[in-house]
Amino acid sequence: MRAEAGVAVLVVLGACSGPDPAALCTDFAPDPWDPVIEPDVRVDETIAVWEPVGEATVDPTAAANCAAPPCVAVTGPGGASTTMLLNRGVAHTVSGTIHTDTPVTLTVYHVGSAGILRALVEAPFDADTTTPFELPFSLQAAGEDVIVTLTLESAGTATLDDFALVGERWAASGDGPQASTRVGFLVHVEDDPNFLVEEARWRLRARVLEGLSATLGAHGARLTIQADATFVRGMATWDPDWLAAREAEGAGWSVHIHDETATTGVEQAVRDGRTALREAGVSTSDLNGGFGEAPWLQARLAGITSLSAFKDPATQLGLPHVQVQPWRIADGVGSDDPEAFLLHEPEGPVLYLPGHDVREVEHARFPLVATQTLSQVLAHARVDHVNTWYWVLHVDGFGPSTDDEPALEAYLADAFADDLAAYDRFLTETTDPLAADGWVTYDTAVGMATAWRDWFAPCDGEAVE
Repeated sequence: MRAEAGVAVLVVLGACSGPDPAALCTDFAPDPWDPVIEPDVRVDETIAVWEPVGEATVDPTAAANCAAPPCVAVTGPGGASTTMLLNRGVAHTVSGTIHTDTPVTLTVYHVGSAGILRALVEAPFDADTTTPFELPFSLQAAGEDVIVTLTLESAGTATLDDFALVGERWAASGDGPQASTRVGFLVHVEDDPNFLVEEARWRLRARVLEGLSATLGAHGARLTIQADATFVRGMATWDPDWLAAREAEGAGWSVHIHDETATTGVEQAVRDGRTALREAGVSTSDLNGGFGEAPWLQARLAGITSLSAFKDPATQLGLPHVQVQPWRIADGVGSDDPEAFLLHEPEGPVLYLPGHDVREVEHARFPLVATQTLSQVLAHARVDHVNTWYWVLHVDGFGPSTDDEPALEAYLADAFADDLAAYDRFLTETTDPLAADGWVTYDTAVGMATAWRDWFAPCDGEAVE
């Protein structure tokens, strides 16, 4: 496969054929694989914006002690910092060369809940040295904001040359699609009791979902809203007609919960989520959450038949390998043993729908990143099975990351349209042509699970429920 204008071109190969029903019941096994990865420059010295910290001054175009301009020079005491958004669950490396005449420390901070800073990497550099460095790290907690800081302990000047922060992304595959794949988009909405009492707060998040659903629906693509019960009950309170408008655009729903501390807590959260949806007029059997406790039999008894969007609640990481064909999960198997989670249990109480565990936090990058990811997914699709894939979005990933309602209002009135345009471009340039050729079918999580059950219907009473 080759790339044109920054977007990978997916080559169409062959036609699909049906499975041997007898073989499906006895021979099915997941086929996990590791994606081909390429470097992904998130920030370099040409685009990093450095701000002074304390009494320091910052020269972003320094020439002294700079082997390859531009360099940033920081004169202290004090420091300088640059802020960026990075994806969780991805290996990153910060690198460069520091020349300093005073002791200096480089620190990479992860901005977590409530703005709390957590140092991921901290490297000291002695005075009167020129030192190249390469420091690996990854984000394994909630939050996408990262701050890189240079701190000078005393008066003096430190120069940073060849600064770069490099991550990883899936490379484009040259193998071409092998079979049709059901493709969707999931969006998470977290628990917020204020949705029940503050209409404006609920409506701001609802407007994000409206924009996403309308953008996808215009292409025939479908959004699965994975919302906590508080958002659903807010919907019923503030805008009872909101649900029908989203369903007209093709949107579906999942129950979205967090990992409570006991199995009974998870079961109660599942029942509460389904009750809230049922009272609003929605019936769903897909669940996102519960991966820490993994009470899948209790979830099944509560009406859940499929799971989506695996995440380890302790590390925020996804599965260790990739799988495109859904498989059944044994009761009790969850994030404490992700390798075991990848194993098919024919008698397992719930089905897992595979998709992308890593959320791209920069919307403008989504078309390229998602196109390259999808090329590898389609190359691993199998003609004798249902294949599924989705991308996970988050309602709070649109707009300011802080809990600033006026800032979110301003974002929705201005920059939101540009962010939505990135998804429109991906659909127009990548998935719509694939859908026209039969390689992609747009679907919701529940639709994917239903397709799997229909596909494996010949196995009823044998290996598959």
